[in-house]
Amino acid sequence: MGRNGKTFGDSDMKDLEDFKITKELTPELAVSKFGKPDKELGSGFIIYVYLLSDGHELILRFPGFRPILSATVWDGIDAESAQELHLL
Repeated sequence: MGRNGKTFGDSDMKDLEDFKITKELTPELAVSKFGKPDKELGSGFIIYVYLLSDGHELILRFPGFRPILSATVWDGIDAESAQELHLL
């Protein structure tokens, strides 16, 4: 079972390859393309967290409703495991 209570293999869980993250991606487009995030965080910034099928988390950071600032994948435990993704 994943950290958010979902079982790995649930139909709504995605692989990292399912996410095509471009520099033009906004929060609205993210929800439209990828579905509702598993977690929504942030104060001033909008941060969407998607739980991936392998147990990692994909974190998308937006400056309000404007295009994305960054995308990071990590194991949800060790900050040193975080990897910044290249935006297309």
